[in-house]
Amino acid sequence: MFTANRQPLEQLFGVDLIYLNETRRSIVMVQYKMMEPLGRTKRQIDTSLGTISHADEAEWVVPINDQFHDEMARMAQFDHPAGPIGSYRMSPSPFFFKLVRRYGLTSGAGILLSLGHLQQLLREGQLTGPRRGLSIAYKELNGHYLRGETFVDLIRSGYIGSQSATTDHLEMLIKATLAEGRGVVAAIQRVLPDPAAEEPSGRRLSR
Repeated sequence: MFTANRQPLEQLFGVDLIYLNETRRSIVMVQYKMMEPLGRTKRQIDTSLGTISHADEAEWVVPINDQFHDEMARMAQFDHPAGPIGSYRMSPSPFFFKLVRRYGLTSGAGILLSLGHLQQLLREGQLTGPRRGLSIAYKELNGHYLRGETFVDLIRSGYIGSQSATTDHLEMLIKATLAEGRGVVAAIQRVLPDPAAEEPSGRRLSR
């Protein structure tokens, strides 16, 4: 496992953690995002015993800002399977977001969404919240996310992550970046096209 936070690897891939499964030849990359509490909505409910105050479940928001879009764009540059299909994968994409509540432990409870799933939800406008934020409510996701323990099991089994050919390419970039630092990142950024700068509809992502 590599810690990429605030290092050249984060600058290159837009992620915080990189998991390399040597046995299954797969790589999974994770970006952590903090969910901010919006507070609880209180309602008055009339009952046969009188009026009681009820607080609804708190809503949590992840701001969609320029940094968020930039990280997604950097991920999308590398989110393309390379070479022949090897071992079975539920998804060959290595990129995931882990959403963790503010003031909680990043290693603790949280929910995980793949880059592709998040892109789909954003395109469909399902996660638009207040102040142009990303509104996260478990009931609205309808269980369509991963929990931490399940996520780790999928990484260990090789059920998720890059195909072996893609892993070879990514591992080479990781090792070069760790050895040479920002010089390698700058060289790659100059050479790589930016397919993530445009959505399928042809509209550019805001940065």
